[in-house]
Amino acid sequence: MPMRPDFGSILRQTRAIASHVGETAMWREYVSASAGNPAYGIADETYYSLHLITGLFRPATFEEIQQAGGQILYGDINATLLDVRPEGQDEITWRGTNYRVESDFVPERIMGSSGYRGLLRRGDATA
Repeated sequence: MPMRPDFGSILRQTRAIASHVGETAMWREYVSASAGNPAYGIADETYYSLHLITGLFRPATFEEIQQAGGQILYGDINATLLDVRPEGQDEITWRGTNYRVESDFVPERIMGSSGYRGLLRRGDATA
């Protein structure tokens, strides 16, 4: 008599492997903003909560541009993240480059494990 698959074991193995697969990035989760008041010398401010995350990143379109230091990857990045769902004003810093969330992250299920897939667009450096 064949044995039925142990989905709990498969899920635990997937989580153990997924926690060590991919690359780390910094997720800057948008918290709030203040408009400031230039008349009183108060600058506008944006506040973020920082989280270290692991994900799989790959170019959506392979484009390069010439910069002073050489050619750099330019264009959109597909990101697959485990248990993290960035939203509209969030940013992700990967390999020292800031990317802004360009699309809604859609759920992706792999053997019962929750993940999210979305599109990131290269952005300007922010503090």
